[in-house]
Amino acid sequence: MHKAIIVVGLVLAVAACSDGEPARSVEWFKAHAEERAVTLTACRNNAGETGVSPNCINAQAAENALANTRRGYSPLPSPITTED
Repeated sequence: MHKAIIVVGLVLAVAACSDGEPARSVEWFKAHAEERAVTLTACRNNAGETGVSPNCINAQAAENALANTRRGYSPLPSPITTED
């Protein structure tokens, strides 16, 4: 019985942390500049509550990727692995 109460409590706690917005991908934020800017502003204005949300993380990752592209940086190559 105690385990069921704990599980229900954890589920409710996780649900309460959701802001009701669907999680957007990095690629989505790359394609939607206005939404990316709005999301980043909201995340920076309330970093304690929203800074670690999936949308904040993905919007920042999209911003970083676009900035690197503008600067001419290319993604790091995949590590080379050798088979023994």
